[in-house]
Amino acid sequence: MTEDEAPRGATAPPALPRGLPLALQVAVPGPFREPLDYAPPAGAAPGASAEALRPGVRLRVPLGRRRVVGV
Repeated sequence: MTEDEAPRGATAPPALPRGLPLALQVAVPGPFREPLDYAPPAGAAPGASAEALRPGVRLRVPLGRRRVVGV
């Protein structure tokens, strides 16, 4: 079997809902050189949340034992 061939009986992974990213990159205050990755909010509606979670929107995210506002 070559690298391009899938094993017999393998199925394609399930399609992901369009609109929501798998991870949100959020810049938070602190000594971080790069943004931190966060999962989209649980129960977010795929259509509406994609617009609400566009780049530049402020989000309140957990950071250690507290919650901070990031972009």
